[in-house]
Amino acid sequence: MEEYFDVLDEKGNFTNTVETRKKCHAEGLWHKAVVVFIINSKNQVLLQKRSKNKRMWPDMWDITAGGHVDAGEFGFQSVLRESEEELGIKLKKEDLTFIGSSLSTNIKGDIVNKHFNEYYIATKEIDETKLHL
Repeated sequence: MEEYFDVLDEKGNFTNTVETRKKCHAEGLWHKAVVVFIINSKNQVLLQKRSKNKRMWPDMWDITAGGHVDAGEFGFQSVLRESEEELGIKLKKEDLTFIGSSLSTNIKGDIVNKHFNEYYIATKEIDETKLHL
């Protein structure tokens, strides 16, 4: 299934344009991404190891969950979706605290990934044996 992203200008403003993931990465079009760190009551951060089949940073340790913001989504909605897709963790909007944002540009081969990143924390107890990996 093709993914579609809202295209942003270099200041993070919506351009009222939607493009495919492929076109955004081929042409270096700005778009949004999200990151969530799930922290338990012992202040332990849940990390995941990226698949060795990923094109960027394969087989490396990464944040709890994250990914692109689909066209029409708010960042928090993407966090909820990505957490469930990647690990089977169901979060609610009330679980999230927005902690900041940044810009990033990562280039590898034919991928030019230009992100406006949103960062969130969720405090939650997770039973690691019930995660789907």
